[in-house]
Amino acid sequence: VPWSLVAWPTRAVIGTNPIAANGVQYRADARLYLAFVHVSAHNCHGKAVCKNTNGSFTCTCPLGYHGDGTSCADVNECSTATHGCPTNAFCENFDGSYRCPCNHGYGRSARGTECKDIDECARPGLTCPGPSTSCTNTAGSFLCGCQRGFEAASSGAPGCANVDECARGSHTCAKRALCADSAGSYSCAC
Repeated sequence: VPWSLVAWPTRAVIGTNPIAANGVQYRADARLYLAFVHVSAHNCHGKAVCKNTNGSFTCTCPLGYHGDGTSCADVNECSTATHGCPTNAFCENFDGSYRCPCNHGYGRSARGTECKDIDECARPGLTCPGPSTSCTNTAGSFLCGCQRGFEAASSGAPGCANVDECARGSHTCAKRALCADSAGSYSCAC
């Protein structure tokens, strides 16, 4: 704890030996009032950097803060658009800094400097629910659909049901050919 010795003349003489009480010392022989006074080291903010100078000091707010050094406040890089987050990322401010997590459906590139689309369809174990479905990757997401020759089940059940092209007349068989439906397709026979 820093202390400073302060002295000034006094007319009071209290005995011939030094007397100390409550941090104050009286020396009768020198006729000086001596006091050890607690001196604050500096008045810099708790987050500020204090730099000693000849006979004084300076206070500077660190990077991520603004102020005069005796008061420092967080700079919200997200609201001031000084963050530099990559495309497909969002800014999260926190005390003295910020971070840039990737948006949902995006992940960090190998170098970690970009947010790249995640191909959810290529991920092991990810399948669209139900039989005869297909997965289509989209920017930041994916879509589940039906494979060619199938359509959404009319019962509301997950998955896709076969389209009977022969019964619907949507086949391309010749007029006199026989249409035979199969799962997801059809065949023509003469």
